[in-house]
Amino acid sequence: MKKIIGFIVLISFISCSPKLFKENCRIDWSLPSIDIHNKIRGLSPYPAAWTKFDLNDQKDSLVLKIYEASYEIFFHKQKNGEIEISKKELKIFTKDGCVFLKHIQTSGKKRMDIQSFLNGLSSISIKNAF
Repeated sequence: MKKIIGFIVLISFISCSPKLFKENCRIDWSLPSIDIHNKIRGLSPYPAAWTKFDLNDQKDSLVLKIYEASYEIFFHKQKNGEIEISKKELKIFTKDGCVFLKHIQTSGKKRMDIQSFLNGLSSISIKNAF
């Protein structure tokens, strides 16, 4: 015969998580890369972490929801939120490295991988993330 050993949970130690608002989901690029990566993972797929990109040639900004990313930690001299774009990747510099975006969604569009986004980006130039 097996005995079931229970444990007592004190109600005073139980708490609810805080409610998520749109501003809570915005990415602060001055944080360490691991914190940004964990925020993106924790908020995916809903409500999704988001950021804004400055556009060079316009006064508008582009809002992106970020669903998947990876990160790399290394020393650099770029400013936080500075963007580097190549043919296959988009990286945003953080306090201690950079975050590589993998799956995103722009306003009014469907979710896409970063290569599809970069293929359609040729006519728009991006300055930095904020």
